[in-house]
Amino acid sequence: MALLGIGLLAILSWIAAPSTTDASFTDGEYAGASVTALTLHPPQIASTPLCQRPPLLGGDVFSVRWRMPAGAPADSVVRWAIDGQVLTTSPVTATDPQGYSVSTFGTALLSGLLGSLLGANIKVEIWATSGTWISQTKSTMTYYAPLLAGSPTCTIVNDTAG
Repeated sequence: MALLGIGLLAILSWIAAPSTTDASFTDGEYAGASVTALTLHPPQIASTPLCQRPPLLGGDVFSVRWRMPAGAPADSVVRWAIDGQVLTTSPVTATDPQGYSVSTFGTALLSGLLGSLLGANIKVEIWATSGTWISQTKSTMTYYAPLLAGSPTCTIVNDTAG
């Protein structure tokens, strides 16, 4: 019985053996695409035209003169944070003839962070977004007013890649 089963399998495998073919898949066309990577740099801070102790009756404390780096996408949006708190609205900006924008920060915006006699140490960060892209680094300006008296300083640190 075993010999009959083996013989039957041999016959079936000979009958059902696949035949060879010369067919193959070849195509002279191919897909082509290019990928463009975006490196979004933060705005560059040029100067701080205003850097003063808070006025006793309120008013402007410091201003930041900045611009987007060359090659930034046209839809870039500037974001600001003060001591880690992201602003929901950007400070009022004006653009000068050289293409720089000036953002001014006053006592109303900085309330709670300023003590006119007690001094202050405030870190202001600026970065850019474009669609879902966010600059990996931020340019910063640190406002420091010494305790009780003395002139404040505004120190700029830009992202060096931008």
